[in-house]
Amino acid sequence: MATTFLAEIAGRAALKPQFTPYDGVSRQHDIYRLYTGARPQNTYWTDWGGWYDNQVSRSVEIRIVNWLFPATSMADLLVMENSCYSEDGYLYVHVPRHTWLYSESETTMAVMRIFLSGPKSAENAADMILDGQYAGARFAVPSVTVKLSDVISGITLFGTFNITLDNQDGMFDGEGSVELFNSPVKIQKAVAEYPEYEDFHKIREGLVESVKVDDKKFTVTVADKFRTLDGQVCRLVNADDFPVAQDKYDTLGKPLPVVFGTVSVPLIEIAYTETEDGDNITINAKYLAAEHISAFIGLYDENGTSLPYSLSGAVIFFQRTSSKDEKLKPEYARLAGYTANRLGEIVTWLVAKKDSLQYVPSVWDVEETDRYITASPRLNLAVTGGDIKAAVQTALKSDMAYLIQKNDGRLTLRKWGEDYAVHEIPEWRITAQPEKNFSDAEKHYFSSCVVRGKYNDFTKNYSESYVYNDTEMTAVDKYLKNKLAEYETRLADTAGIKDIAASLAARFSVIKDTVRVSVGVDTSQFNLLDKARIKIIVNGRRYSNNETWVIKEINPAQDKLVMESL
Repeated sequence: MATTFLAEIAGRAALKPQFTPYDGVSRQHDIYRLYTGARPQNTYWTDWGGWYDNQVSRSVEIRIVNWLFPATSMADLLVMENSCYSEDGYLYVHVPRHTWLYSESETTMAVMRIFLSGPKSAENAADMILDGQYAGARFAVPSVTVKLSDVISGITLFGTFNITLDNQDGMFDGEGSVELFNSPVKIQKAVAEYPEYEDFHKIREGLVESVKVDDKKFTVTVADKFRTLDGQVCRLVNADDFPVAQDKYDTLGKPLPVVFGTVSVPLIEIAYTETEDGDNITINAKYLAAEHISAFIGLYDENGTSLPYSLSGAVIFFQRTSSKDEKLKPEYARLAGYTANRLGEIVTWLVAKKDSLQYVPSVWDVEETDRYITASPRLNLAVTGGDIKAAVQTALKSDMAYLIQKNDGRLTLRKWGEDYAVHEIPEWRITAQPEKNFSDAEKHYFSSCVVRGKYNDFTKNYSESYVYNDTEMTAVDKYLKNKLAEYETRLADTAGIKDIAASLAARFSVIKDTVRVSVGVDTSQFNLLDKARIKIIVNGRRYSNNETWVIKEINPAQDKLVMESL
């Protein structure tokens, strides 16, 4: 198996892109295109001394304010602003306004400079041409690892990685961080005896974070392209949207909660007056409770007493006259927010609506994620502040679920214990002595667990707890250890609470072995939570009796796996 790696680093083109409107789609879409195909020969234009200066390459990156996201189909391009799509020698872009309205500093065209890890063929070491470019053998074999962020749930994106190019001849001495900062970088891998550009497939990509140059090496640190998940979920209360709040200095700037399902949330006061009349007092007040309200259930004081109200959009009106002794003031509201409150729906909504990564096949493995959405539990969740990543993490803690970036760069939602791809690996493919440990399993082992749900965002309490101890006697008898684990969720119903308790026990009430192994097969198409079937046998020594494993960590460049037994 011949393995060759390709590094692509964006180099800014001297010319600015000149787009023309594309009339091949409805005018309701702002689509423009740039020709990047082969330059015509022997034309009237060239006969009279003209020349073509269009960029000829399939590896062109365009920045219009930000680097455009690569769509994989024209259909996805039409629904994703700030995206691009290449087909038949044309590069199509979809931006929110006419391309000629952007300033010169907002628009950049970059052509990917390419570098190989070695010759394409041992028989013809001089052939270093790929995609019409010379690709010098400067790229050191990379090490890029992706692993589950936590053993229970979490977000697993590619994160930061480095690429290293040989600089012993001083080729990169003049390179600077200023020219490269925030430019696209890709790593590709091919398993072929004589690879051409089409044989390579992407295993990592990102944006340049920093560079380091010395007399031997040129090192580029590359950040994950999805680092934008640090955007804020909640919009802030402001006087433009809610003029009545302009005098409430303690209210302006507060985050307006985003609610999924049915919750009880504290109120945000935007107006309040008291009028006394003898022994009576009249309160007139206005409140906010959530960004979107699909159904309003009730308004309550701190003791849970129901109070009168009226509703206009997101604003809650309260008026009540009572004796001064029984002065009642609203403290929280019970309401329904967004009704699409399955865990998978919440995560995809947060990423698409709050970070503009649309739910389309170019960004997501839609087929796989749809399967998870359909089976995922319902949550009652109020996001009261923080960034998108924190909100997604909170939601995922209600299931053994992960937001994963697959090796092809797309996002997906997967759950521990579900069936995904199975990879058959003969034991003779093991290329180094394996390592085995039980540390992860021992760390999270329990003999019984309690799962809490039906959370109240006002009282900060859970109204339901479920104790799962069906496997307690078996676990204690086998491992001689009695341990109770507690899990707090935002699950909305009893069935969901019981299901997650049983799923947790199936994994953590049994201490399973984890192996780290290097294999002589291409793992660039393996993904986290895929299964591998392999006997861990080297030179007649059997390191584990297990033969079916769940993949928890992958280094697709060096074909290393970390797996937990089933």
